[in-house]
Parts: sequence; C-alpha cells; structure tokens
Amino acid sequence: AFERTRMHLEDGAPFIFDLNTPYCLRYYWGDNVRVKEDDDLISIWRTSYNRKKGTSRLHITLLVPLGNGLFNRIDEEHLEKGYEREDVERLLREAGFERVYAFEHLSFRPPSPTTLRITFLAK
Repeated sequence: AFERTRMHLEDGAPFIFDLNTPYCLRYYWGDNVRVKEDDDLISIWRTSYNRKKGTSRLHITLLVPLGNGLFNRIDEEHLEKGYEREDVERLLREAGFERVYAFEHLSFRPPSPTTLRITFLAK
C-alpha cells in the first residue's frame, strides 16, 4: 500500500495518515462497551480484542437525532490490526519515502509506549 501511495504522489508531496497503536487496541479498546453522549450524537462502542491475531473488532452504533425524539441509527463494524511504530517507519522508507516522522495524534509530541494513536508524516 505504501509503495502504491508513493507512486501516485508528486515528488516532495506529503503522505499523512494515522493508526491506532497495538497498545490502544489491546488495553484501551480491549473487551469493552463505551457509551459517548454529545449534544448532537450518541455512540455505543463495543470492542473485542483477539490476542492471538493482535486484532480488535469495533462495532459502533451511532444514534443521530432527527428531532421530535426521533433518531437515525447507523451501525458500522471495523476490524483493525495494530502495527508497531518502528515497522511502519521501516515500511515507509522501503517504499521510497526519505523523511518519516511520527507524532502522538493531534500533537507534535513524540509517541510514547502508551500512545493510543500515531500520526505519520512521510515525504
């Protein structure tokens, strides 16, 4: 995927993306149910972690208010695998990206062992 992405970018163009970390999938998502309520959205997150495969399954239900006490229900399912930062950086370099940077998501801080999500910037 990184090689194909690199092929379609202009020279020097940035490739920016983020990934959940293995730590996030195992310990934060884990085997949990979370309900989040915002002013304009209710979400129910059901997660299960497969230790053998290093994958996590997320079933998310979104309840979007339509007014008059009515909601539109949206269901999604995601299957994610966590990749170590060093492996992602190596694969990006092998795909031809010369400069690779990693940050805690939505910051410019370097990732730590307990970082939940990493944003990568490759050029």
